[in-house]
Amino acid sequence: MAQPSFEEVPNSPRLLNIDHPDDVTLLRFSPAGSRIALAERECGHTALVVDLRRGQVVARLAAIYPTYDMVFLSEDHLLVLRGEERYEWLLCDLKNDRRTVIGEGAGSVIYRGVRSPDGKTVALGGTGGAFLLNMARRRIGRRFPKGAEEGAVRDLAFSPDGRYLAVASFDREWITCSHIITVWDAQDGTAIQRWTLESSDLEALSFRPDNRLLAVAQWNQVHFYKMNAAKPVATHSPVAGCIQTLRFLANGRTVEVLSLAGQYARFYAGTGRLLRQVAAPEGHTISGTALSDQGMAAGVVGHSLLLWKPA
Repeated sequence: MAQPSFEEVPNSPRLLNIDHPDDVTLLRFSPAGSRIALAERECGHTALVVDLRRGQVVARLAAIYPTYDMVFLSEDHLLVLRGEERYEWLLCDLKNDRRTVIGEGAGSVIYRGVRSPDGKTVALGGTGGAFLLNMARRRIGRRFPKGAEEGAVRDLAFSPDGRYLAVASFDREWITCSHIITVWDAQDGTAIQRWTLESSDLEALSFRPDNRLLAVAQWNQVHFYKMNAAKPVATHSPVAGCIQTLRFLANGRTVEVLSLAGQYARFYAGTGRLLRQVAAPEGHTISGTALSDQGMAAGVVGHSLLLWKPA
């Protein structure tokens, strides 16, 4: 297995050169930020897991099905969601080098997965709507319908306490070209709120820690929705390029985003005032992004992983 090498680059980031056969567009940090998984979303057949402390590729996961998403359940356990004519959910024990197929079949494709805050449940969404997967029992639990009959779930987000689940469904109608965002009570399945975003460019969702505000990334804008309001209460454009990753910080007042133009920004949700803005080294084109809970930013430059700490 090829070992990556580190190269210092301007503006303090570093490049981790990885031997990946595909054009990486999907990045996922582990909960503690010690590992990162990489793949080409919807096309690539190989996923890599890199240990960032040692600078080593610790797993190379190849399959006949393309990868749609990856969900770290812990530092040592990764759920890989694959599919095409058939789907496959592969649970990878990275510590003991074990692979277990916990779900497979034909029909519905899963586009997105997200881990609950307590790590016991994974929410999955795709052409068949969204549902909860109990990881201990490996059974499907509560289901949530799609917002659009002809659409598919493209993004999901748990609230920090796990009480709510935001589900974004893309409407395939060419005339409307919209996303329907529904906030569900994850415990009893009650629909709390629903919004329609007239755009095909919804990229990411994030709850404020008190559950009262939902941030929605649309191209280079971030819209903020209150649970009791029909329209956004604020919209800000903190960076250039398509925002692919965003999250609320623990204080509930500030948000951080990372765009495909390689721009990171931290700003106030209420006023939009920038607190921090950092760009990747000039000339780099980013094809995938991720932010860790520990403040690390990641993007893909060609076949290299760009890492930096913006704060």
